[in-house]
Amino acid sequence: MIDGRHVAITLFEDQLVRVYFSGRRDCLISRIAQNRRITIFTSQELLDSVNSHLENLGLEKAHVCLFHPTKGGAIYRLLSFLLRWSIRSGTVYVAIQSDRTSRFLVRRLVYSLSRIFPQGRSVIRSLFLFTLPKKKIERALQFSSDEMASIDSVFITSLTNLYQDVSVAVYFRHIGKKVVGTVRSWDNLTSHGALHFVPDEFYSHSPWMHHAAVKFQGIRGDLIKLWISPPHQHHFLSNQNTQRETKSNKATTRVLYASMGLETNPDDLNMMNWICQVWPELPKHFELTVLQHPKFIVYPEVVRERTSIVRFNYSSSELKDYYDFIQSHDLIIGGGTSVILDATFAEKPIVLTKFELKPQAYWKSHLRYFDFLDHSKTLFELGGYSVAKSPSQLISLIVERDYKTPTLDAKHYFSSENLT
Repeated sequence: MIDGRHVAITLFEDQLVRVYFSGRRDCLISRIAQNRRITIFTSQELLDSVNSHLENLGLEKAHVCLFHPTKGGAIYRLLSFLLRWSIRSGTVYVAIQSDRTSRFLVRRLVYSLSRIFPQGRSVIRSLFLFTLPKKKIERALQFSSDEMASIDSVFITSLTNLYQDVSVAVYFRHIGKKVVGTVRSWDNLTSHGALHFVPDEFYSHSPWMHHAAVKFQGIRGDLIKLWISPPHQHHFLSNQNTQRETKSNKATTRVLYASMGLETNPDDLNMMNWICQVWPELPKHFELTVLQHPKFIVYPEVVRERTSIVRFNYSSSELKDYYDFIQSHDLIIGGGTSVILDATFAEKPIVLTKFELKPQAYWKSHLRYFDFLDHSKTLFELGGYSVAKSPSQLISLIVERDYKTPTLDAKHYFSSENLT
């Protein structure tokens, strides 16, 4: 666990507020606050939400401190650019190839040089610290210097959040405090470029994240601690849904299609329109739910009978509500979306959609999640998922119920359920 009698925690993203406060008395904030004084750094937009959660937990004595985003000058932007394109992951390579603007050659050059001079990344990180002077960050922190000095360690919850979390981390590094941290999501260590700041200890949510931290970020293995995976904890799973059978005797078969949004899957609207159009042709006991991506919203042109469109309310719900929603379905279909990881954790039958209705530009296609993007490619290879390679095969798998529940290898490699 985190060291010290007074611990500071960063919470600058609404999804992280939901994650770290989910579980009520058993939530991660409660665990960290046991026998400790805590200070939470957050934004004006999330202030009321954070205070409300603390009050519900009986942690009114916790101090909440506002922090305004900080940015550096030209050198700061240059070093940030170099770090963004300096890890040799398949995900970064796809991002470079998919944007053939004037920036392509520069990004490709940085990417190539990172292989020739791998030690250059550490040098750039060291220089980056000096682009955010202590005094500049101190002005953005609405907290007295004496209070800062009383903090023993700080927990950074999103090391890819440059203007807030990373700035706080840099400040505490400047004043000689211990900084521990993690990233928000399973793909952050491969898709956001090199971390601008490496903490004294990195908290890995899973064996996969440990592997990615060493291979792609160059973090030493002895600095990595296997910690709890905040979303993937058993107390979010419904006790009423423990069945692992792929064949259901229920009168209704509920199927969930997980939308990725046009930003990550340009064929997503075509897929939505097609599946909503053909659904009435399926036997009447099949019902379809289309789950919207929380950020990239896409609406089909026509919604037919036995189909519904759901935009899950992530801001006013807890993780248990989300997992109850997933578990209320008999089959999950989709591609490179975190819903597939969540359904894997919940041990639901899954069919991956490895096809396009209208062929997309190669480097923008969602098919790259199967052959290039490190996080999803690894999950799909481990999971033993059923895969549909055409529309007709997808319909056949659904109707015949010829699909599988993912293997436990994938679940265990991508989640850690216990504190260590």
